[in-house]
Amino acid sequence: MSKRRSEDENAAPAKRGGAGYIGRRKEHRFEDVGDAKARLLDSLSTKAHVGGAPTVDDGRVWCPDGWTVMTLRRGKNDRSAGQAYHQWYAPDGAKFRSRRAAERRVAADRERDRLIAAAAEGAGDDPVAAHAAAFERDGLAVMDAPYVREETVEAARDAAFEFYEAVLRTVQARGLHHELQAGFDVCRERGRGRFDLNPPCLPQRDEAKFEGPFADFVDGAADWKPVLRKILGTDKPELIAAGVFLSMPGAEAQNYHTDGVHLNLRNHAPPHAVNVFVPLVDLIPPGSASNGPTEFCKGTHVLGRDAWVKERCVNPAPRMGTAILFDYRLGHRGMGNKSDEPRPTLYLTYTNKPGWTDKDNFSRARFKKLGELVGAKPSRAERAAARRG
Repeated sequence: MSKRRSEDENAAPAKRGGAGYIGRRKEHRFEDVGDAKARLLDSLSTKAHVGGAPTVDDGRVWCPDGWTVMTLRRGKNDRSAGQAYHQWYAPDGAKFRSRRAAERRVAADRERDRLIAAAAEGAGDDPVAAHAAAFERDGLAVMDAPYVREETVEAARDAAFEFYEAVLRTVQARGLHHELQAGFDVCRERGRGRFDLNPPCLPQRDEAKFEGPFADFVDGAADWKPVLRKILGTDKPELIAAGVFLSMPGAEAQNYHTDGVHLNLRNHAPPHAVNVFVPLVDLIPPGSASNGPTEFCKGTHVLGRDAWVKERCVNPAPRMGTAILFDYRLGHRGMGNKSDEPRPTLYLTYTNKPGWTDKDNFSRARFKKLGELVGAKPSRAERAAARRG
């Protein structure tokens, strides 16, 4: 892997062509934000503003603690020439063009701080409460150790690979190569070298019907289930999606994105959906041989704090079979797979809203049905044994 590509992955992610994993409406371009006041003043010191010279607010305009408000005047070509107006900048650099929008952000911050304090207060020595408190704060919780046996993980990994190979055989046998990028009901490409697989042993919305080794991933012994129930505030979280993400060697880093939007755009609300990732191989941290563990930008699940900030990004790299839980609204991206081996990850998505689903991500109706998969051809030895029999 070239040095340039390695450096590019450490830079702020930029939006490229294509809808990406979660559709155009949820994919954004973000910059690494810093001190908004210093950055803005430095920019305006070398380039005249269309509305005239800005001045730092003198205290007469409403401004929350830690924020910056800029007072400007509209330019002579504006219909309201000479009229003063204000722009508010949050501590993380987010800009708001109206006081009402800034007040919503302040309310969201206060609600988030309240939730974090309440979760931390009740945590004590309880590991479940501690993970839930970390989730409230960061939008992310990584369990302490693998919860399924190694042989079970290996069997699940083999089943995922077999399904992927069966899909490719079917595509080749039926001449559907030109339709692979558009996707099928059981396999969709989520960026170059990344595939979203839905094998029949992982039925959507019903974990009780999981088959084979995958059944062990959602049984009552799963250490992440008590944490999930506490986060979502219900004893019966509802599964809305399940599958396997497969990142092939050479797969590129994804665009930074969220899997879902805020359902309440006025005030920050507790999570309505949670993703559970369970890697089926050991994750290798970023580096020359990394297999591309997911990068999460902590805290971006909070309303108004969705900007990508390099200093807040983490790449958890636990052992295979260890669960990673994250808020559906948390900013993240799968990193490039620089290793020589595929990186399969089981994903499960739960909600606390009965009947709710995400049609942008998990509607298979809009994809062409691939139909019955083509089986593997028998080997020469198998054919010979059949003739003898």
